[in-house]
Amino acid sequence: FDLQTLPKHSIRTEFFGMRRYGFGTGVGLNYNNNNLLGRAENLTVALNTNLEFVTSNTLNEISPVDENGNRVNTGSAIFQSYEFRVEYSLPRLNRPLRFLSDAPWIESARTRYSLSYSQSNQLFFDINSDVRFNLRYELRHSQRYQSLIDVFELDVVDTDPSSQFRQNLVNEFGEGSLELLRIEEDFRPQFSSVIRYTLRAQNTNLIKRNYGYFSEVSLALAGNVPYLLDRYVITAGETEGELPSPLRISTNALAYSRFVKLSADYRRYFSLTPNAVAAFRFFGGYIHPIGQSDNIPLNRRFFAGGSNDIRGWSPFRLGPGSIPPEEVTIPGGEVKLAAFSELRQTFMKNVLSADWYFAWHTDAGNVWYGPGNQFIDDQETDLLADG
Repeated sequence: FDLQTLPKHSIRTEFFGMRRYGFGTGVGLNYNNNNLLGRAENLTVALNTNLEFVTSNTLNEISPVDENGNRVNTGSAIFQSYEFRVEYSLPRLNRPLRFLSDAPWIESARTRYSLSYSQSNQLFFDINSDVRFNLRYELRHSQRYQSLIDVFELDVVDTDPSSQFRQNLVNEFGEGSLELLRIEEDFRPQFSSVIRYTLRAQNTNLIKRNYGYFSEVSLALAGNVPYLLDRYVITAGETEGELPSPLRISTNALAYSRFVKLSADYRRYFSLTPNAVAAFRFFGGYIHPIGQSDNIPLNRRFFAGGSNDIRGWSPFRLGPGSIPPEEVTIPGGEVKLAAFSELRQTFMKNVLSADWYFAWHTDAGNVWYGPGNQFIDDQETDLLADG
């Protein structure tokens, strides 16, 4: 028997490169404390920051046009962002679900608290602050089944579009246009809250994924916390549709949306030979606004494209429907269907301390606007069915 205790303190650093509009670099620092208060608690504190240099030629291509139809040459620029995150977890249930600790259908449980704060500046647009808090309970029923309950997932995003940002939109789409209203709604400061239940079932090795299956079904109800504050606290008896920023994080009024979100993810793995695996994945999701809401926040919609989604498309650049990427004014959608197939073959083992794979894949899918989207005009109703 070779027994070794976990280190109480550990620090991990990372350096990385990035490529988006330009080239950038970043650094991350992560501190971990095991058994913080002597009862098997874990504390993680992380800080990540990055810088991205974008040339004047690239900015001239992506910057909006002026009132004369000419591109605005902004010169080169450096975009930057940072995030500070704290996570505290303990291997038991805390309130308000502590009463379930002795339930026979729970083998083990974990309570996880997380809090993060981030800022970033971009072309004509800054995120002054993005504050997120999450309280999650992880309940393991058996080796195969697990439940995740997000009791509170709160997100306050304080955005700051510049006057040039809005003027560029007016120049391109016109004052009072539907496109202008869509984009302004997407970039309003937001107060988001989500209550979510997720059921996972798996019979596979989550690292190798070379046999068995993995499935996840999730149901979320969003907007209840800001709605209750709006309806019964801030303006008792009335519903304004927006709130003042909590703790004065922002001087802007915060919009909120209420909606229901359902998603299902199923993955199946077949071992063909000791070195070959066939994998299949199916995903479906639907979001529908409720109450007086008619819009889904940008960060809650479905997107398609990227190396972990519909490959062959850049991240978030596929759809909605058949709209060309350069003509999309309201990105993402309320409906998503996707299917993936992949054949993986090991062709080199233990080279540079890793196994190397060759993969052939076929992906299909898209995102669409849903029937509850009130920003669809008569000329875009085909997006509900056009793939």
